[in-house]
Amino acid sequence: MFFDYTTMRSLLLSILLLCCLEASSQEVKLGISSAHTNRITKLILSPNKQYLATGSYDNTCKLWDWKSEKLLYTFSSSNWVEVFDFDPSSSTIAIDELTEGIRLYDLRTGVLKQTLSLPFNAANDIKFNEDGSQLLVSGTGSIVLIDLKSEKVIRTFEHGYFGYDYLAFSPDFKSIYAYDKTKKLSLKFDVETGEFKEKVLYPFSKPAAKSTSSSMYPSLCTDKEGKYILDHDGTDFNKVKIYNLENGALAHEVKLTEKYGEYQVNPSASLFLIRNARHIQVLNRTGEELLEITLNDNFKKYNFISDDLFALVYEENKVMRTEIFQVSTGKKVKEFRGNVTGIGNASATGNIFTINTTNNRFKSYRLDQPYTALEGNALSSESWAWDLEETITTGSTYTAIVDNQHFQILDQNQKLVLEKNNAHNTRITNSVMTKDNLFYATHSKNDKEVKIWKLPNGELIDSFKEEIKSFTTDTTGQYIFLLGENHRIKVWDTTKQAITHSLKGHDSGIRSMNAFGDLAISTAWGECIVWSMENGSKQKMLDTGGKYGYFPCIEFSTDHRYVFIGTANGQIIKWDLLDEKTEVKAFSSGAITHLRMTNDGLLIAGCADGKLRFINSSDLKLAHTLETHDQQVTQLQLLDNDLIFSTSMDGSVTFSNLKTKKVLFRRIELDDENHSSVDIHPSGLFDADPKIMDKLYWTKGNEVIAFSQLKDRYWYPQLAKRVLSGEALPDVRNLNQVKSAPKVMLGKLENGKVPITLQKRDGGYGKVSIFINGKEVANDTRGSEIDTTLAVQEISYTLKDHPYLKNGNNTVVVKAASADGFVETKGEEIEIFLNLEEEAKIQPNFYGVVVGVGEYANEEINLKYTVKDAKAIAKAMELGAENLFGKEQTHIYSLTSADEVTPTKSNIKATFEEISEKATNKDVIVIYLSGHGVTWGGVNGDFYYLTSDATASNKNAYNDPQVRNLRTISTNEWVDWINMSAALKQVMIIDACGSGKAVDNLVASRSIEASQFKAMDRMKDRTGMYIISGCAADAVSYEASLYGQGLLTYSILQAMKGAALKEDKYIDIFTVLNHARETVPTLAEGLGGIQQPQLLMPKGGSFDIGILEDADKGKIPLAQPKRVFVYSSVINLDEGEDNLGLSDAIDKELEGLAARGEDTSIVFFNTKKYPNACKVSGFYSESEEGISFSMKLRCGQDKESFELSAKTKNELISKIKQKLTFSEM
Repeated sequence: MFFDYTTMRSLLLSILLLCCLEASSQEVKLGISSAHTNRITKLILSPNKQYLATGSYDNTCKLWDWKSEKLLYTFSSSNWVEVFDFDPSSSTIAIDELTEGIRLYDLRTGVLKQTLSLPFNAANDIKFNEDGSQLLVSGTGSIVLIDLKSEKVIRTFEHGYFGYDYLAFSPDFKSIYAYDKTKKLSLKFDVETGEFKEKVLYPFSKPAAKSTSSSMYPSLCTDKEGKYILDHDGTDFNKVKIYNLENGALAHEVKLTEKYGEYQVNPSASLFLIRNARHIQVLNRTGEELLEITLNDNFKKYNFISDDLFALVYEENKVMRTEIFQVSTGKKVKEFRGNVTGIGNASATGNIFTINTTNNRFKSYRLDQPYTALEGNALSSESWAWDLEETITTGSTYTAIVDNQHFQILDQNQKLVLEKNNAHNTRITNSVMTKDNLFYATHSKNDKEVKIWKLPNGELIDSFKEEIKSFTTDTTGQYIFLLGENHRIKVWDTTKQAITHSLKGHDSGIRSMNAFGDLAISTAWGECIVWSMENGSKQKMLDTGGKYGYFPCIEFSTDHRYVFIGTANGQIIKWDLLDEKTEVKAFSSGAITHLRMTNDGLLIAGCADGKLRFINSSDLKLAHTLETHDQQVTQLQLLDNDLIFSTSMDGSVTFSNLKTKKVLFRRIELDDENHSSVDIHPSGLFDADPKIMDKLYWTKGNEVIAFSQLKDRYWYPQLAKRVLSGEALPDVRNLNQVKSAPKVMLGKLENGKVPITLQKRDGGYGKVSIFINGKEVANDTRGSEIDTTLAVQEISYTLKDHPYLKNGNNTVVVKAASADGFVETKGEEIEIFLNLEEEAKIQPNFYGVVVGVGEYANEEINLKYTVKDAKAIAKAMELGAENLFGKEQTHIYSLTSADEVTPTKSNIKATFEEISEKATNKDVIVIYLSGHGVTWGGVNGDFYYLTSDATASNKNAYNDPQVRNLRTISTNEWVDWINMSAALKQVMIIDACGSGKAVDNLVASRSIEASQFKAMDRMKDRTGMYIISGCAADAVSYEASLYGQGLLTYSILQAMKGAALKEDKYIDIFTVLNHARETVPTLAEGLGGIQQPQLLMPKGGSFDIGILEDADKGKIPLAQPKRVFVYSSVINLDEGEDNLGLSDAIDKELEGLAARGEDTSIVFFNTKKYPNACKVSGFYSESEEGISFSMKLRCGQDKESFELSAKTKNELISKIKQKLTFSEM
């Protein structure tokens, strides 16, 4: 941004000390904007217009940063939030917590400052006094004024029994007004004495008939002239009347052109929001229409937040989105939306956990592969709170997923066991599976039909009409309980395959049920009944008279003597089934939604405030409270290996450790087109797909920090897998110790220089980097004259005649780091327009640098396919580039082990130096690398490409910095070499294999190191280039391809050959690379060491690097799939072992056949397993006549048998080879 230097300098010096003191005390947190998951009740803008606060029926109040539109804090409550207000300084927000009083939060930190007790259960309205030292609160029957310092009521205002729904101070703060919306009158009190002054009754004709909308209620409105009260006429819906609050006299009457349904008024009573069927109109006092907005079906609420601004709220996939419009301009000026989807239903069993998100998707994860989700459509619940529809349910190993009228059953490997389309004529709303996986029940509320299915064959064994609210089962799988709408429970017995009991006894809706052995227990409003499963009779009953509300959940003690009942009011009731005594303790002000008992008698409670509470079942003492979610816990399960699985409507899935009672990691499900997720560890480490990282940010108190500042420090790829496997995580700096980088401000370009002003913050001064058009041109431009003691620094950078500047618009970005280099700002940028006519006439050139190392200084690490891959890519590049750029403008540099210029470090560096002398900012450079690579330096280390000088592929061989410098190329060096060139369009393709010993099981999962992913991402940020990295875990994985080619290379060539060309001929770089990213996992199915390529993209758009006509496509070499052979297994039937060594001899022949390269139809892998591979097996025997061999050749599911005999071993091997060569399998 631009600024006036003199004014800005004085402002900076005056506020600098305060800013630094505040910033130093804050903890940095990863930010993800999570919108409300239920209706918004109210929106208010802070007096200083720094924050927007929103309350909701989802039991949260959210605070948004007005400037960035990012979420700062979520204040969780045990109840819905609709009464809250800012203090005059915008430093505090007061939130009514119903029965818990009023909580005041410090907006600089988000920390709870104090809790105020009230003489009534809930507040109707709250208002701060002029200086924010007192809080005015209205409730049923009275109004109180509370001094915030002493937290005592210093004044009570009463005059009969009134609702006191709305409050307002007079302009001089000497009087207060209270409005009763039912009696249509206002009361005036003296603030100092509490004395009642007068009552004003407004002459409305009559109340609005049957109106329940809060928007129809009168509002207290303030303008410069005083106070007004506003209401519709009551008989004429074409009029709105405004009355003087002091005397009840009519002040204004607004005539409307048509009838309206609802309205709202701005604070000065000068503008009206009128809602008609499909529109929102803004009118002034004369009735003139100033603005009209068409609404869609998702519209939910509208609200003035200032005189000139109003909000429109929409619900999309059960997540709220808020648009802010400005009346004076008629434009939308802000949008506050969440990137998180709620989780409505979830379940876990064994190795699988499955969630149903509110954007109508299901995602099923495996704990050993927590990033690979099986996903699809699954209609989400239409209900809130306790009545979540049961769309996902599990048995001991099966998972059932419902989508509309259909369902499917998955096993522990996420394989489809059963699929039933049109299982019902209408949408399935409830389902349950017995714990033994043998029966599955479904129900549709619309057709009122229950169906029972036999698993796994899907046979329909019973069907009947029944209206139910939900299903549940017992722990053995014998009973399916149908909780009816008529307060009855029907019991379907799986052994008799029929309904055996109808349990009657409750007078209200049944909320929960549990069973063991011959006893079952059900709950309703304030009561709990024990039933006999032998005859269906009522055995015992606990009736609390509704004292504790309804009972959402129940659980048994380990010896089944006690029943623990969770209440809607936050208590847990311990009921002794022998002596029928009870013990009650309160643990939360909101509902206990789930209870689970551990084997050692620890009771875990999931609560409406999102916390898990650990309670000793013997004495009901609270042992520990775990912060797991921001909203109500919607699922709680105990899994193997001491894992606790919990989910919430806030869109989070949390895995916690039962023994340590600590969160392992939290997964946030995002509402984006890729259905992505973000994993967060308590240390601050996180993991997310790079393509959605633009939705993330950091907060430090009430400050929004650019994501890029800390991304590199805390991003830890494959975090969940590493945590669940018990891998030691890197030791990172605590987020509360993170110091801020300097603030950067840029002045206008003068004399070819950009003035840069740095404002010191608690992290001090570090390096200052300059980027032109996305490429780093200066790693540190501070110079030696900078004085680190000053609060404000001024430096400059010379842009004049820089080779990276182009004709037209140019972007210059300046980033500053903290003194320790830990934090770097997002960067301030300016746009510079240049008219460079001569530069515009220059024709662009294409530079292709292709490096493939197949032969190393140590031949033991040589690779088979890298040279072939590099040559194929070079050919494809050349064909396409010559058609687009021209033959004279196409330059291909091939450095492979088969070329005269070999891929040594010095040769590669010389190539980039040569290009730097020629290339201009209009040129394109594409770099391709194949060969070995290693990661070195820990979690924030670097990726090193091994040149032909290398003698080892293990990273430990490169601990010596001199060895690394001579035989490898780091990503930092690639950055320096690439940035020597002025070319602004850059692509890097890395098809490399990591370090690692040879393995004998290709199917086994092997990780790519986290530092490798991060090193690539850093390189992208510093060069502004497209990067795709298809690194295999090791050489075995790289060469385990039935194509005889690296899989990333194969998929890129496939795309260029016609599978992914723009308009069937243009090589658009994003189209080609994205095809490769999506194709490699399919090609590598079942191969443990290959993972989805990492595609990193700069902010600029895609571009073409070539044109391929049909004749050119045919010249691109692309390998055909070959038959894969694995280790043979042959046994001497008489000896019980392979005493002749036939297995090794057969494998040696197979290796020889595979070594012919393109001339052979097979490949041989040194492994025992590979998906659908061919394998030689069988038994042989020896006799005087020679060797008899019963040979089996199996390829996938196909099998051939041969009976062979030979006098010698060599003769037998020759015959086996002949069969392998000519087999048509």
